[in-house]
Amino acid sequence: MGYMLGGRSSSSAGEVVIDTGGLQDTPSETPGIVDEPDDGREAYADLREAEEAADNDCRLAQKSFLLFKRSSDIVLASAGLAVLSPVLLATAIAVKVTSPGPIIFKQLRFGKNKRPFVCYKFRSMRTEAPDNLPTALMNEDKNCLTPIGAFIRKTSLDELPQLVNIIKGDMSVIGPRPMILSEYRQIEMRDAYGANDIQPGLTGLAQVNGRDFVTPGLKARMDGVYRHNLSAHLDAVCFIKSIEVVLSRQGNAADSGVGKSVKKTEPAPLTLPKKRTKILVVSQHYWPEPFNFAEICEELVQRGYDVTVLTGLPNYPEGAIYPGYEGGKNRYQVRNGVRIIRSPLIPRGTSTVQRVVNYFSFSHEATKMTAGLESDFDVVLAFQTSPVMMAEPALAYAKRTGVPVLLWCIDIWPECLTAGGIPAGSAPYNLFKLISKRIYRSADRLAVTSPLFKEYLHDMFGMNTSELIDLPQYAEDLFTDEAEDIPEGYDRTKINLTFAGNIGSAQSVETIIEAARLVKEEERLLFHVVGSGSSEQTCRDLAKQYGLNNVVFHGRHPLEEMPAYYQASDAMLATFADNPVLGYTLPRKIQSYLAAGKPIIGTVTGEAARVINEAPCGLASAPEDPVGLAANCLVFAEQPDSIRVALGRRGKAYYEKHFTKQAFYSRLEKELNDLKGKKHGA
Repeated sequence: MGYMLGGRSSSSAGEVVIDTGGLQDTPSETPGIVDEPDDGREAYADLREAEEAADNDCRLAQKSFLLFKRSSDIVLASAGLAVLSPVLLATAIAVKVTSPGPIIFKQLRFGKNKRPFVCYKFRSMRTEAPDNLPTALMNEDKNCLTPIGAFIRKTSLDELPQLVNIIKGDMSVIGPRPMILSEYRQIEMRDAYGANDIQPGLTGLAQVNGRDFVTPGLKARMDGVYRHNLSAHLDAVCFIKSIEVVLSRQGNAADSGVGKSVKKTEPAPLTLPKKRTKILVVSQHYWPEPFNFAEICEELVQRGYDVTVLTGLPNYPEGAIYPGYEGGKNRYQVRNGVRIIRSPLIPRGTSTVQRVVNYFSFSHEATKMTAGLESDFDVVLAFQTSPVMMAEPALAYAKRTGVPVLLWCIDIWPECLTAGGIPAGSAPYNLFKLISKRIYRSADRLAVTSPLFKEYLHDMFGMNTSELIDLPQYAEDLFTDEAEDIPEGYDRTKINLTFAGNIGSAQSVETIIEAARLVKEEERLLFHVVGSGSSEQTCRDLAKQYGLNNVVFHGRHPLEEMPAYYQASDAMLATFADNPVLGYTLPRKIQSYLAAGKPIIGTVTGEAARVINEAPCGLASAPEDPVGLAANCLVFAEQPDSIRVALGRRGKAYYEKHFTKQAFYSRLEKELNDLKGKKHGA
């Protein structure tokens, strides 16, 4: 019994043929959808019921088969390791003695639901060769291979360590081959055929139908055919045919002249094509979380850089994994030219203990993933908010590859711990002090968002302030745009005062609620809270307890909707908890407020207070001072429109002088280009 691939009239030896009903290289409409007839509704309902019952039976059968398949994988892989152990040992020794470098080559690949995992192979290439190209693209680079590289590729001995991946559950014996990072277009084509939602295999339908010489479109098509025809029979056919293909060496790019012989004792120098500057960005937080890191990465792509982001599963600020990312979904994405790889992590939750676990889980899991990333990035750019450990994967990659690291410090550690109630000098504080010192000192370049960070790093760790780089944050372009629509809840007849951003302990939004209570008899003032976070419900409960009707909670909104809230406001509110560490930082909301041309009323200290007073663009009082905030709100309300407008214009002028997007990217590109070609730690 055979399988025939649609559109092929015959098959050569070693090919599996599948009848797909004429599948094309692009996905077609799903057949068999029936419009509801005008009559015969009872018969039609019976038909629908029968179809649903059949679908349920198919799903149950497929689930049972997948359980059988997994059990078979474990048995076959375990048996393979045992039977082939002499071959594995001999190959490992041969790799070790014939070329310098590790025996096992680790590479990040994408498995079920595009979930990344580290794939193992015997190393067949020289350590300086590109490690992000598929075999079929290496045809002319025979000097990339080690003396035995061509042989172990021809015989597929290099793939045997993947038996360990099968036992671990990363792979199956039969399935679509796992894709590497550079094959993102192939990954997208597989999506069209539904072939990314099953476990990848050691061998598969495409491997016995042309292997390296099958076009990407046809390969994705065959992967889809396999996905929709899962059966023990098809697996058995692929398994038997794979043995035939390996023995006959059909479809192997290594047999097309790649590395057939290297006559010289010393390998010839590699001649590699010129490429765009490749940047590996490491950040625990990324889109769709409310950070501007995606804008930075996408702008770098527009400026000609090749950008890959290693990040975590989105869960900030609510503490739960975002819908669409559960169960291994969307671990690999491409957005506006940026490749995004997501590491598993434990969500931050709402408790302090779970948040600490969240901090360490990303650092640990992402560091493991860096072992499989290709080694040809030119620079690593680490975005360091909280916790400081999110920079650990960047340093681990740098240590393995020698690629230099630019660390952009946005939250200063260990001082940020005090904002969460951990006192300076305590055992946890001292532990993180040691971790922070090691991380900051290990970066090849350290950029800071606030001048006060330089003083802190000098006083705490003895770092030379002249070697630290000023790289203040900027506001997105959209905050400078005019918005026409007025959001619901705003009243043009009143003075609208808006807080926008995360609602957590560090922001002390409770101060706004207390101030609103003090001025609740002043009918001109209306307070708005736009955002979400761990303290949102506490603030809502407090407002309800006080019976306040001058506070409106809007919840969190997408970034593109925020300009409407800014433009509808007469002034913006910035509040800090009463903690010295917050004086060091300049929250990005300050730049956004300034760029929008809005006055700022704040209960702030340190750098934020300095900016408000130096601009001058508003009124500032001490952190957690509701009386001072209430008084300043009343003072602001008494000002004529001309004064309020003038404050906003001064703020915008200050922004354009100190925090523009153009200045940010000029400095960032300079530092990235200066680091390119340098060695980590040199």
